[in-house]
Amino acid sequence: VHQILDMPCTAPDSRNTLIIGQIVGIHIDDSVLTDGLIDMAKVRPIARLGYMDYTVVEKVFTMHRPSAEQALKGAAE
Repeated sequence: VHQILDMPCTAPDSRNTLIIGQIVGIHIDDSVLTDGLIDMAKVRPIARLGYMDYTVVEKVFTMHRPSAEQALKGAAE
């Protein structure tokens, strides 16, 4: 654990805490690997959407992030 932060909370009897840490290793079943990489469509992780809503990853796509230079250039335009 690197840092524990108390975050703002609007509910009077609740608290929001953000814990920042470093992952030092994982164990994964070979059946969810494709070409030596973790295949998220095979893992089907659960993601929280908010309220009481959750979803699972069923389709994965790639979207390349712009470089810092491209992002700064786009922000200036």
